[in-house]
Amino acid sequence: MLRVVVESASGLPKKKLGSPDPIASVVFKGETKKTRSVNSEINPVWKETLEFDLKGSPLDSSSFIDVLVKDFETLGKDKFIGSAKVYLKDLASGQVKSLPSKNLALVNDSGQNIGATIDLIIGYEPPANSPPNPNDQPDAGVVGNAGMCYCSDPYVRIRIIEGRQLPGNNIKPVVKIQVCGETHRTRIKRGNNPFFDEMFFYNVHMLPSDLFDQHVSIRVSTSHSAHCVIRKWLLLNDPDDSSSGAKGYLKVSMFIVGTGDDPPVEKREQDADNDDVESNLLLPAGVALRWVLLQLKVYRGEDIPQMDDSISQSLKEAFGGESNKKNLVDPFVEAWFAGKKFPSMCERIKLTVFDWDRLTKNDAIGTTYLNLNSIASSGGAVEGETGETEVGFLPAFGPSFINLYGSPREFTSFIDPYEDLNYGKASVILIG
Repeated sequence: MLRVVVESASGLPKKKLGSPDPIASVVFKGETKKTRSVNSEINPVWKETLEFDLKGSPLDSSSFIDVLVKDFETLGKDKFIGSAKVYLKDLASGQVKSLPSKNLALVNDSGQNIGATIDLIIGYEPPANSPPNPNDQPDAGVVGNAGMCYCSDPYVRIRIIEGRQLPGNNIKPVVKIQVCGETHRTRIKRGNNPFFDEMFFYNVHMLPSDLFDQHVSIRVSTSHSAHCVIRKWLLLNDPDDSSSGAKGYLKVSMFIVGTGDDPPVEKREQDADNDDVESNLLLPAGVALRWVLLQLKVYRGEDIPQMDDSISQSLKEAFGGESNKKNLVDPFVEAWFAGKKFPSMCERIKLTVFDWDRLTKNDAIGTTYLNLNSIASSGGAVEGETGETEVGFLPAFGPSFINLYGSPREFTSFIDPYEDLNYGKASVILIG
């Protein structure tokens, strides 16, 4: 069995319009196997294993494979990008069981380098009935009970598939595998549930009996290759009393830059309301945020202004129908709150009332904000019936009417120049 692991390619040339949809093909003795296509990518990652059944015949010293990378076309013939040829002489001689081919240069039809590379891992399992290779020399004295010698070294194959529920916020996990002194690492992923699906081969020059006494070390860590913290929130607390809770938050960027190196480029947020604070929050040792449950119940609304054209209602009245002004607005409420744990960095809940539209986008009617200070207290500001200062949360807020604010109430079928006011982005007037 011949196995070719097509890992990835890098530096593929762009098309005149956009990036290619690369697909890789491996040709061995007239048989072709293909990977899936990757959409619009000049550095595609396939991570696919293509297998060729040798049908009982061993490899010979002249065996080779052709690797072709093409631009996938839904209609018509795939467009050629580049190719490479790999000779399998080392695999056929039995010197190695796997043949990693990293940064293999791709060439065009004229044999010129196109500046792109491809990464492969080729594995070979000789047929069970194939004769021993004359290049394999058995070790003297290494004989089994039946008088048979070990004519080839074993190899270890490890596949890292995925991880689940890794701790930490905004982490970049990487897996490090060590077998018999040889170390491999996966690519760096993002998130707490990374998907790797990477395969590694280890050639070991020892007897199987000695190999079974070895151990496999697998370590998952967070990559800090850039040595920087970019636009992270720091939770401030009392170092002498870690249980006192948060004392505020501070946003910082820190770099460790060597001589002659350029610091990383910071991307400034355009909209501070969309800042994912809790995923970019660094906690001091000994301080932990606790989950809280926030329930918001919407009861009713009053005096909502007209938002739709009344032509249909006027026609209905002209033909003797009943008028229903309530049909001129179809309101619903949308709530925004960024906090997930307490103490939260979000200080208020955003409530926006929209008018549902059947044909176009929903129109904002008005917006209001509900401060958390009206819902909960951190202690020391609330006095109970006994006159003593209470500590903790207030039991509830409301039911209570809350004013909505936005653009002028007069309905118009033209574009509202003050639409941003309905989203609470500037000074507003009372709506309802």
